[in-house]
Amino acid sequence: MPLEDAVGSSESGPRRSKVVTKPPSPLSIPRKPYSLFGVAIFTFFSLLWEGVPFVVLRMDVGTMPRHIYSMICLAGVLVYFFKRGNRKLDAWEYLPLLLFASCFITSFISNTWIFPIPTSAWIFASYTVTPMLMLFLLRAAGCRLEDAIISLYATGIIASVLCIIHTRFNIYFLEVYYRSSGFDSDLRIVFLKLQATIAAVIGIAKFFESATLRGKLLHMVAVAIISTYIIVISESRLSILSLAVTCVLAFLLILERKQRFLAFILSVPAGLVVIPYVIAKYLSDFKSWDQYMANDVSAAFRDIEYQHFMSYFYQTYGLGFGFMGRSPENDNILAFAGHFGGWLYGTYDYGLNPDDNGLWAALYQYGYHGFALVLFMTLFMAVAFIRLAREYPRYLVPGFIGCFVISQLISPVPLNFFTLEYSGYFGGLIWFMAAQAATIRSGLNARRVPAPPAERPRSRRGERVLTS
Repeated sequence: MPLEDAVGSSESGPRRSKVVTKPPSPLSIPRKPYSLFGVAIFTFFSLLWEGVPFVVLRMDVGTMPRHIYSMICLAGVLVYFFKRGNRKLDAWEYLPLLLFASCFITSFISNTWIFPIPTSAWIFASYTVTPMLMLFLLRAAGCRLEDAIISLYATGIIASVLCIIHTRFNIYFLEVYYRSSGFDSDLRIVFLKLQATIAAVIGIAKFFESATLRGKLLHMVAVAIISTYIIVISESRLSILSLAVTCVLAFLLILERKQRFLAFILSVPAGLVVIPYVIAKYLSDFKSWDQYMANDVSAAFRDIEYQHFMSYFYQTYGLGFGFMGRSPENDNILAFAGHFGGWLYGTYDYGLNPDDNGLWAALYQYGYHGFALVLFMTLFMAVAFIRLAREYPRYLVPGFIGCFVISQLISPVPLNFFTLEYSGYFGGLIWFMAAQAATIRSGLNARRVPAPPAERPRSRRGERVLTS
């Protein structure tokens, strides 16, 4: 994989040691840090997973786009292994293969012997976990980290603009992306919501990366547009909280002193705009945390869903009940919960969905082993992002994305990046980006050589201090 326009300047050097950087060969530095082909691939796959091309053509095809993407992904795995030759797998390739195999074997055992259903009723539902293998497809296509960043940023901005326009002038295909609640009559649009949330994170990071006033203003406008969609239109409390926690973590872990000062100055007007709206919208009757949670019907229903699915998990003795088809003609755990489970708990047509429980769904679907793998892989990619940004400050965007991953992990409903249909594609993409961040860091470290003795720092007593 080519390194991202990574040259050793004083700006890109590590913070904690002095090094001399080998002058890079002109042939090793791409003319552009991204390729339009790679950006197009990421954008097409994001839209395909959400079914946008078919919805625009007014075609009701259900989950067919995700099955198509699943087949493309599996084909990419075969192409990658064909091109790989005898090279050994690295951890970024081994872990998703291990998790995919774990999910498949768990589903096979559960659906064959514990809760027996026909093979055709569960095997095609493997598309829900196939996106975790996206890394192989994207590496086979020669995609880069910057391709994914630009695609996510552009997709989030465009999705936000369309949703804002939709509030005034109806855009017909966005009506498909409205979601209802089991507790009120409001409909909320969730069009590319995860992509928009991380696009806001990317925009904030690019604001600090930009060296010009014009660039900073453009990124500020982009973040304002995306925030309008997330905060005002989508009204996603978890996304709002995630953005706030991401900014705090980046302030503490990623930004340098001058950038922290700028962030502190800008946080004042931003807080004066956002905080009063959030308080008026969500905390107007707040008295205590216990009282707030007791009155939060959404949190209460998530607890009902958790208890419902865990009752089946206990019957598997910790193995998990796996994936299975969710169409109403199927007679299984997920199909019943999604189409008829609401009648058990008074929400009628509003069924039970494992996606609502985030990371905990990995536990009751794929057991203790699946939960542990998902948790480890989430931490693994967060560390990869943050290490790159801390050692090479020019890579602010990966650092902010790493903080975003952590914010999703410590959320009241931790995001499951790998085993849920709702977030599986997004998680597979972030996993690829983390792998690329680790590759870039390894490549930059390989260019470093120890400083000559005359240039090595000395301690206060005059002894030489060895540098790494």
